[in-house]
Amino acid sequence: MPGPTGIQPAMFEAARSGDERALETVLGSVHDRLLGRAARKIGPEWQGRIDPDDLLQETYIQAVSDFGSYKDSDEDSFYRWISTILDHRFIDAVRRLRAKKRGEGRAAVAPGAMSRMSRSLGSAC
Repeated sequence: MPGPTGIQPAMFEAARSGDERALETVLGSVHDRLLGRAARKIGPEWQGRIDPDDLLQETYIQAVSDFGSYKDSDEDSFYRWISTILDHRFIDAVRRLRAKKRGEGRAAVAPGAMSRMSRSLGSAC
């Protein structure tokens, strides 16, 4: 039985078998819903720092890579599966931004510099 946008279960099977057009159709069937979900997840806190289109692109890359492991053949379960991927990509993006923020303002110390500094401080005393 087709889902809300008319995707037949056979379309999922064709996409899993490597049919690029079928995969585009399956991904396209959830695009607007995913874009809305991405925008809601980003919200005002991350707006301007995480782009919904970039988040969606990362989601699609992961989904295409993992599509062979998706076993169901209906849109609702596909949307839940790919939404989970989007959620994980969002969490990764937030972690990257937080790590970058923590690293700002810190001077990088070259390997071996600390031991040279401690030797020169020791000789100064």
